[in-house]
This record gives sequence, C-alpha cells and structure tokens, in this order.
Amino acid sequence: MKTQQNPSRRFSCSAGRTVALSFAAAALVACHLIAVEPPAPRKVATVEGIIEYQFDNGLRALLFPDHSQSKVTVNLTVLVGSRHEGYGESGMAHLLEHLVFKGTPKHPNVPKALQDHGAQFNGSTSVDEAVAAVVAEAEAEASVH
Repeated sequence: MKTQQNPSRRFSCSAGRTVALSFAAAALVACHLIAVEPPAPRKVATVEGIIEYQFDNGLRALLFPDHSQSKVTVNLTVLVGSRHEGYGESGMAHLLEHLVFKGTPKHPNVPKALQDHGAQFNGSTSVDEAVAAVVAEAEAEASVH
C-alpha cells in the first residue's frame, strides 16, 4: 500500500537537514570552534537603532544595543518549524532545538559552561521557527561597536 504525503507539507527530509545544518553552524560559532577567522559580516540596514548584518553563509544577525541593560541576550531563530516536517519527520525541529545545547567533543557540557558563566538558556519550537536563547551578564571589557 502506497502512503500519500500531505500536500500542505512543503518540505521533507531537506527541511530536517536545513534545520540540522543551521543549528550546527550556530553551535560552531557559539562555541568558538572555527579555527580560521571568518570574514566580517556586511552591514545591510539600520532602522531605529537596530542594525542588520548579513554573513557570507546567509545567516542574518540583528544587533540592538541597549546600554541601559547590564545583560546580553543572544536569540537564535531558525525559520523552520514543525510545519516544515514531512511524513515520518514529526518532532525533528524540536529534537534539533535540543541538540544546540547537547555539546561537542571539545565542549561536552554546554549547559554547564553557560551556567558557569551565569547565563540562563532556553529553547522553543513552534510551527514556523525553532529558537535557542541565552541571557548573560555583560562583561565590563566587552563592547558593541
């Protein structure tokens, strides 16, 4: 018996791979695993104090400096969620959200490393996106340009 795929599903296995690659790239950057200095992102636009940057790999970053706060928030949003999962892929976006904090051979315990630096972290998955967020105290020597 042949199983029909729901026509409302726009992506299949490639959506899962896209989410996996996106989170893997973010984890590599967050853990400073890239040995070579990556090219600087290019500034795309500035609107009401929010600056948008574009990286060579397609990643977009929004920077919103708030000098009234002593905290730094990093919010990684991947625009792939549960609605992009195909037949047999249920829960893939949620699983990959958890893998962001799983660790690597070089950084085996990401949650402990974050907590050791006073950071709070969380993640969520919705129909349209998967999110990983970290909030930490800003260090005096760190600055935003």
